[in-house]
Amino acid sequence: KLNKSDIKDKVSKALEMVELGEFGNRMPLQLSGGQQQRVALARALVFEPRLVLMDEPLGALDKKLREQMQYEIKHIHDNIGITVVYVTHDQSEALTMSNRIAVFNDGVVQQLSTPEILYEKPENAFVAQFIGENNKIKGKIQSINGNNCVVKTSTGDVIKAIKVNINSEGEDTLVSLRPERVEIN
Repeated sequence: KLNKSDIKDKVSKALEMVELGEFGNRMPLQLSGGQQQRVALARALVFEPRLVLMDEPLGALDKKLREQMQYEIKHIHDNIGITVVYVTHDQSEALTMSNRIAVFNDGVVQQLSTPEILYEKPENAFVAQFIGENNKIKGKIQSINGNNCVVKTSTGDVIKAIKVNINSEGEDTLVSLRPERVEIN
């Protein structure tokens, strides 16, 4: 319901946002896979929405093109200031592109936070296992001191850890240990 000059201006602006201004007259088969993805993004942005939902938008792309498109989407998000809800099962993609991440398990949000907090302070074992590499060690809480605790494993080893979701001494627990956090004394 716009006049032709307004339509042309909006289309040109949307194509420029995805760096395809010169490609406006090409047919889909004349575009690469990445260019086609950018056209799809331009089609969503032409209406100047406040929110864009992307459901696995880069799944069919090769690694190099996927990384390039991650950068492009992040760049557009930063420049235009729209909210992008980005659905992905690729944790590195989520950690790279997001300001906030919601980790779901069976349709229930397990934790909603920044990538840094999800990685460093997961609220439960599912989030800890889902984000990054880690080892799980069973034990019992030996002592609690503020935000820290001491866990005694079934083999008798003692681990100093950050206290997450524990309430009292003697309680069974699961220590999530990131490989890069191991320090041997």
